[in-house]
Amino acid sequence: MDKENIQKIIEEETPLIIRDDIILRAEYGYINTNTFIVKDSKNDKMFYITEEGFKILTDLSSSRTIKGILGIISPLDEGKLETVYKFLDTFLKENIIVKTEKYEENKNVLKNLDLKPIDKCVYTPMSFPSTINLYLTNRCNLMCRHCINSSSPNELKGDELSTETIKDLLNQFDNGGLLVLKFSGGEPLCREDINEILLSAAQYRFTLELFSNGLLIREEDIELFSEITKIKQKGFSINVSIDGATPNSHDWLRGKEGAFFKTLETLKLLAKNKIKTSVEAIIHQKNKEELEEIINICLDNGVSGVYFHPAAFNGRAMKEKDLYLNIDDMSRILLRGNDLIEKYAKYTTIIFDPYRIPFKKEENKKERLALPPNSCPAGMCDMVISCEGKVYPCIEAVGFHKLEMGDVKKRNIGDIWEDDKWSILRGGWELKELKVCNTCKFKQEECNVSRCRCYPYKIFGDFYGPLPECFYNYKTLELSEDKITPYLKLQGGLL
Repeated sequence: MDKENIQKIIEEETPLIIRDDIILRAEYGYINTNTFIVKDSKNDKMFYITEEGFKILTDLSSSRTIKGILGIISPLDEGKLETVYKFLDTFLKENIIVKTEKYEENKNVLKNLDLKPIDKCVYTPMSFPSTINLYLTNRCNLMCRHCINSSSPNELKGDELSTETIKDLLNQFDNGGLLVLKFSGGEPLCREDINEILLSAAQYRFTLELFSNGLLIREEDIELFSEITKIKQKGFSINVSIDGATPNSHDWLRGKEGAFFKTLETLKLLAKNKIKTSVEAIIHQKNKEELEEIINICLDNGVSGVYFHPAAFNGRAMKEKDLYLNIDDMSRILLRGNDLIEKYAKYTTIIFDPYRIPFKKEENKKERLALPPNSCPAGMCDMVISCEGKVYPCIEAVGFHKLEMGDVKKRNIGDIWEDDKWSILRGGWELKELKVCNTCKFKQEECNVSRCRCYPYKIFGDFYGPLPECFYNYKTLELSEDKITPYLKLQGGLL
């Protein structure tokens, strides 16, 4: 702690105030506990703090001296005084609390704090989604083999959300205290109004991520991306797809000759102009030996992080046998991935995710706020909105009418989030109800995929059925063939 600085602020009676672009979330009862979150999108940092610390920050929505802050805390013994000083010192250094020369009010940070807990479920979800994936369009300039939305250049504009509706949603997101907004599709840059949408989104507090295949990003787009970066700083990033270290592997997946080299040009252009970029790489049969080469391509082009995962058997991917990775493939890749993570730890962030392929959970692996085994982020803290405005729990559920939770053209986000339809995903089912998992060699509470229910519901029409990846690995998992047979018939023996 910088005691001299704290003492100087006290002696000079310098007023302090919280920055008006900070997000505060008070989640009372979330997963049977109280959670207090501070998000600084500009610096891409998030903190979990105590209720007392949270009260200090909310009180600092109006400028106060340290003496003024101490005046609202009681009882105040010497030990607590030291704790408060350390807290203030930490958040001054993080630039979340700043000095001011006059009386000010930053009520922007308080506008989502009147939200009440949704306590009519087994597990209380967040009072408003923390992450929303907004599909801007289903149109795309490519026809990728793995696309779960089956997007293509032949896709019509259809009933896409209007510019004004999206702007209204952005305001709702910020009023609810949204932490992360993802723009995806389709290819978002197929929208004629994409620049207007991005610039509007940049004015709000949440972190903004744009997902693109990279082929439509041009030199003239850089001015806009630079302007948004100036506003959002580390809170804006572009996620570009690199699915191989050669044209043979990347272009095969993307379905377009020349896509690999054009994507590399895009990465170089973004790096040259210091636009924060990450890469998402689908692991498939044709690139599984190229993983380190993909990492080096990313390092050579200033990429801040690389996220590897296999494709999901959804949409167009269901017809592509060469996409499939079984447990043996993924086990080898994860072992190799651990070595690569360690080797490149000093240079970039690398994640290898088995995604929906069943594995025993790693011991001591931190989950997002330790969700119970019969729940997942979908419906507890995450939401997806289709380009037509339909609301779903996750990307795997998009287009499946039985998991449609609402329509943003008819109701606001907060009302949809509180709807009873979500209850089944908020602890409304039990592990013992799963029809195939109880024959698996993994214990259900230890499995990394049994909690996912939307995916099997959409693919098999059975909320309590196995995931497709479990189905295809049933011998390795030692699942009962009798229990798998009905799903074999549903799939028509495709794989």
